[in-house]
Amino acid sequence: MKASERPQQSRVLRRSECEAATGLSYWTLKRMAKRGEFPAPIRLSAGAMGWVEDEVLAWRNSRPRTVYPAVK
Repeated sequence: MKASERPQQSRVLRRSECEAATGLSYWTLKRMAKRGEFPAPIRLSAGAMGWVEDEVLAWRNSRPRTVYPAVK
């Protein structure tokens, strides 16, 4: 199978990348994931975890945009 024929693999975001992608702190992400409000991280090894990039971006894109009224 050629590389171009392989399914696209999603990246794994480490803590700092996930924080940067969402604008949220690690502890906020952790609390939200525990409540089912954010994608759960995946275990990479005994001491490492990360988030699937596609899941994080889908969550971010699903957030409603706030529209502020015009200031008069």
